[in-house]
Amino acid sequence: MLLIDFFLGTRTVKIPPESRKNIFSKMMEHNIRVKRLEQTGCGEVQAVLYEKDYKALCEALDGTCCPVPITISRYGVVLLLRWIRKRPGIAIGMLLAAAWLIFSSLLVWRVDIVCLENPDTARESDFVDLSSVRGRLTEQGIVPGMLLPGFDTRHAEAAFLVGQDEVSWIAINRQGTVLSCEVRSSRRAERVMPGEPYLGEDGTIVGANLIANADGIIVRTEVRNGVTLVLPEQMVTKGEILASGVFDARDGDVHLSRCSGKVFASTLRSFTETVPLIKEECIYSGETETRSHLRILGLKVTLPTAGKAAENVTFLQTFRNLFGNTGFSLDDYDIIEDEKFLHLPGGIPLPVSVITEVRMGKTAATRNISADEATMIACEKLDACEDTLTDATVLSREERSECTGDVLTVTRDVFCIDNIAEVSDFQIDHTGSETVRR
Repeated sequence: MLLIDFFLGTRTVKIPPESRKNIFSKMMEHNIRVKRLEQTGCGEVQAVLYEKDYKALCEALDGTCCPVPITISRYGVVLLLRWIRKRPGIAIGMLLAAAWLIFSSLLVWRVDIVCLENPDTARESDFVDLSSVRGRLTEQGIVPGMLLPGFDTRHAEAAFLVGQDEVSWIAINRQGTVLSCEVRSSRRAERVMPGEPYLGEDGTIVGANLIANADGIIVRTEVRNGVTLVLPEQMVTKGEILASGVFDARDGDVHLSRCSGKVFASTLRSFTETVPLIKEECIYSGETETRSHLRILGLKVTLPTAGKAAENVTFLQTFRNLFGNTGFSLDDYDIIEDEKFLHLPGGIPLPVSVITEVRMGKTAATRNISADEATMIACEKLDACEDTLTDATVLSREERSECTGDVLTVTRDVFCIDNIAEVSDFQIDHTGSETVRR
């Protein structure tokens, strides 16, 4: 039907064959419009009239012997208003929903914080503690439930940066009712070019040597910004200086630098792992519990859990379902959470989410493992230790195991050509009279 039909209102009536002649005569006499006519069986006719035309027909038939046509169905806003008038709670609910929708668009529903550092290239010191950022935003009143009218993002950004040195840049972007905060850490700029010494915080000059982190026989050296102190086929011990950042220049002065590079040596790396033959592990008991929560405006509300019929649930059980334990008997369990945001038609996400929490009960148990299984576990750990060797070429491996009591010890000797150079800073005070190596 057309939209005009809904606002004007229509009525479908049934005209019996014995009244058809009189009713059609009155329609023509009073110029009553008929929207649609349809003939049914047994000579009956169904007519669709607008409400005002139906009332005009009733007035025309009043006082005559012809009965009023029987109404089959009605459609329109008048019928809807009459239905709402009989149920005022629906109208009140619609008004409250509209008021809440308008009011909620004026509030912040979610505050997202994102660190813009690339995890593949950034250093650990480049990342920002997001919990401290959220705490500082909370001190400024930027929390879910904050009123958006009058909120100045530029003023909030400037106020956030004052009096702190952890974040160097922040941008607060508004996306509907969600505030997205992008931050960058206060990355300390490199004070020197690679290889050049720098002045420390205590006034000392900081350079660097290359020292050996293991015993070995030198194979080749790739040293930059320093003086190489070892030769190929020379045996060195752990802690020995391989390259020095202090050297004499042609002009007779002593120059300082920060050594860098690699020194490869034939080494023996030994790794040891112990595995207990009695293993403690957690076994899932099969007892599970599912809880649902509604997160809105930063608040997490627990929804009632499905269970017994409503007439069999007491008030105390309902209170426990809402705010307390619902009968899960085990104290130890794993929690799996699945959060899904609600969406409007068209895929527009709302800052309202439903969290489904599944608790899986588990109990502690012990079991004996065989020597073969323990050896397999130890070898996996030894493989992980061997992977820590950088720039290493493995020549051979030897393994030996020893079982003492309830513990299996596996030792792996790795013969390889490895980079044994390790940077070691040293400090010299401004007078040059003291050297401290660290």
